[in-house]
Amino acid sequence: MNCHPTLCGMHVALTDNNSIEVTPDQESPDSQGFLCSRGFAAAELYRNPQRILTPLSRSSRSESFSITDWSSAYESILASATNPERVAIWAGHGVFTNNYGSRFATQLLARFANHHGSLFWEPPIICWGLGAMGLAITGVTETVPKKEIEKNSDLILLWGADFSSQPTTARHVLNAQKRGAKLVSIDVRRTSTSAKCDHEYLIKPGTDTQLALSLIHVLIQTKQIDHQFIANYTVGFDQLAKHLQEFTPARAARETGISEQQLLDLAGLYGRAKSSAILLGGSSMHKGQNSWYASRAISCLPAITGNLSRPGAGLGPRHGGWPGGRALNTIADNERFAWSNRSSNQMDDLVQKMHEGEIDTLLLFGSNIVSSFADTNKLVQGLKRVPFIVSYDLFLNDGIRQFSDIVLPGTTWIEEVGCKGTEEHLILTEQLIEPEGESRSLFRVLTELAEKFNLSNFSPWSSTEEMINAVIQRPEKENITIESLRKNKGIQKLEIESIAHASKIYPTPSGKIEFLSERALQSGLPGLPTLPAAISETKQKINNYVIELTFGRELHNFHGFYDNGRALPMLKTKNAEPELHLSKNDANNKAINSGDRIRAFNDHGEFFAIAKISNNLPAGTAWVRDGWNNLNNLTSIERTVPTKALKDFNLAAGQSSFRATIDIERLNDS
Repeated sequence: MNCHPTLCGMHVALTDNNSIEVTPDQESPDSQGFLCSRGFAAAELYRNPQRILTPLSRSSRSESFSITDWSSAYESILASATNPERVAIWAGHGVFTNNYGSRFATQLLARFANHHGSLFWEPPIICWGLGAMGLAITGVTETVPKKEIEKNSDLILLWGADFSSQPTTARHVLNAQKRGAKLVSIDVRRTSTSAKCDHEYLIKPGTDTQLALSLIHVLIQTKQIDHQFIANYTVGFDQLAKHLQEFTPARAARETGISEQQLLDLAGLYGRAKSSAILLGGSSMHKGQNSWYASRAISCLPAITGNLSRPGAGLGPRHGGWPGGRALNTIADNERFAWSNRSSNQMDDLVQKMHEGEIDTLLLFGSNIVSSFADTNKLVQGLKRVPFIVSYDLFLNDGIRQFSDIVLPGTTWIEEVGCKGTEEHLILTEQLIEPEGESRSLFRVLTELAEKFNLSNFSPWSSTEEMINAVIQRPEKENITIESLRKNKGIQKLEIESIAHASKIYPTPSGKIEFLSERALQSGLPGLPTLPAAISETKQKINNYVIELTFGRELHNFHGFYDNGRALPMLKTKNAEPELHLSKNDANNKAINSGDRIRAFNDHGEFFAIAKISNNLPAGTAWVRDGWNNLNNLTSIERTVPTKALKDFNLAAGQSSFRATIDIERLNDS
C-alpha cells in the first residue's frame, strides 16, 4: 500500500535491472485494482537523484547545506535542546506514508515529547482535525462502513465530498446507486463526482451551516422527523426547534444561492429516506467561513430523522473518522507527562511562541511547514526567530531550504517495515530494500535521540516490529501481530461495528445526541447549532474583497509531499504551476482569460497562478487545489475553537480559520 490517505493496494517489486516496478493489487479488498498516478509514482522514490541521503548542516541560513554525519547532527540537537520547555515538535503528513490508520509515527513523536518534556503539536491541526469539534458536540463520531452504505443506504448525500479524496469509497457509493439509492451532491462547484449524482445543489462558499439549519427547520415544520428517536435518544429538541424558527427557506435562498423550492425538494428527499448516509467533506470544507459550525449543524440532521444507529444510516467514511470498534492501542504514554497542559495544540499558539522567542529548537518531521500553516507571512516571521530548526524528510522543500539548520535523511516506506490501516483491514508493508545512503527510520532516529538525552524508558521495544505490535495487538478481539499478518499474506480483517453507534449510547455527557450541549456552553461555545461567529480578524480583512477562496484535492497531488510533488517526475508534469479556477462572471469583471497569469491578493499577502475560467463555479467563488507553496499567504490563522473547549471535549487538535477572501488581477505580459 502506498498513498496516504486513500490507501490503494499495490504490488512493489525490485526488477532484474535494479529498478522498482509498481502494479495495482487486484485482490485488495479496498481498492480492487484501482491505482492513480500517485501510486504509480512510488517507483520514482527509488534512486531518485533528489533524495536526501546524508545528514546535512549549515552554520547560516544564507549558506548552502554541507554533508555532515549522524553523530555531529545528534550532538547539535542535544546542545540546542537543553531546556525541554523551549523545544517544539511538529509532524507533517510525510511521516504517515507507512503508518496511516495505525498512526504509530505520531504516537512515537508524542511519546518522545512526553519523556523529554518538550512541546508537541498534533498533525491534525492542518487537516482531518478540522470540523471535529462540531461532531464531538453533537455526539456523532462513529462512521458508517462503506460496505454498509453499499448494501443498505437509500439516500447518500455527498456534502462537500469528492471521489478524488475518497476513491476507495466511490465504488461502494456507485454500487448503491445501481441498487437504487439516490445520490445528492452539495458543493461549491460542479465536479466529476457531482456529474454522477441524481441531484446537484450548488451553494455559495461558507453557507453549508445555513443550509443544514434551514433543512432542519423545514423537516420540523413539515413533520418529517422521528419523534420517538428524538424523545428517547436526544436532548434539547424543543430549544433547537425554537432557535431555528428564523432559518426559513426564504432566508436560505438569500444566503446559500439555491431556491426555496430546491431547499424543499432536498428536505423531502432526506425526510422520506429510510436509511440515509452523509459523506462529509474533508478539511477543505471546514477551511473558511464554515469552520466547525457546518459539521455541528449537519451532524444534527441524522438524529432529527432517526437516521442513526441503524444499517446504512448516519455519517459515512471521512478522513480521521472510523467505525465503532476500530480503535487501536496508543503508545504515546500521555500519562507520563501532561504536555497538553503547556501545548494548546492551536496553530496560532505555536506561531505566537515563535514570535515571542519562546522556542529555541523546532523539530519538524515530514513537514513543509511553510505550505501547511495558515498565514504564511506571519509564520515566516516567526520561523526567523527560532534559533535552531531540524527537519527529518526525504527531499528538500521550500521550508527546509529557507529555515532548517540540520536535515536528517528519512526512509521511504519500501525501506522499512510498516503497518497501515483502512476502515476494516490492517495491512503489513514489508521492507523491500535496504535504506538508501545513510537514511534512517523514524523509530531508529527517535530511539537514538532518546539515548542521547538519557530517556531510558522511551523505548521498551528492541525493534520496529515490536513497537508496531504494541499498537496493533487487540487480545480481546483479533490479536493481530506482525507475525500473524505475514501468515495471512500481509492482511487481516478488523472486527468493526457494521452499524454506527449501534448501542445508541452516544459519546456525550448525557449519553444522548445533544442538540443543546451544556458542555459546549461551559466551554465558551454556542450550546445550539448556529451560524459561525464573526471572527475579529476576518471581519477586518474581508471588507475590501468579494471573492471567497475555496480549496480541494486532486488525484495527482500529495499536498506538500515530495517537495510538493516536484521531486517525482510523474507528478511534476501535473504539478507544474498552480491553477486558480474562476467563475466567468468574476473573470469578465477583471478582463481575465483562461491561461492568463494572475495575482490573487488580500491584506494577508499574495499568490500567483494561472487563470482557469470555469462554468462550474458560482460568481464570487474561486477554487484552487490546496498544498501549493505560498497559497497560505492568503489565509487567516486565527483560531476558531477556544483551547478550553479542546480540553473539555478531549480533542487532539485545534482549528484555525484558513479563511481567505480575495481580489484578483491580470498580470501584464511582460
